[in-house]
Amino acid sequence: MRDLESLFYNAAATRAVGLGFRLGSGADSYFDSNAKGAAAKLAAMPEAERERQIVVTVRNFQLLVDTMISERWQAYADDQPRLMSNEIGERTLSQALARLCPLFPFCD
Repeated sequence: MRDLESLFYNAAATRAVGLGFRLGSGADSYFDSNAKGAAAKLAAMPEAERERQIVVTVRNFQLLVDTMISERWQAYADDQPRLMSNEIGERTLSQALARLCPLFPFCD
């Protein structure tokens, strides 16, 4: 199960870094918590379904990061220093979730 947790968390963290951003502490905690929750949910699935869902879950972690990045201008419009930083944090996370939910495992 720890391998799945790492796979999911790293899908988000490496996507952010690969695009020139970093997760703020709140967003980092959110992804870590959801990686653990998703791994637990998937562990209970039949193997054939689990394999398919692993691929979907990795994509969803990356999609959430992509959407957080696209929400930065609106989320940080009133916070110029943060907008000029490379951080994606809780405000971008909230806006991204509002756009994407329902999205497994984030919006159950």
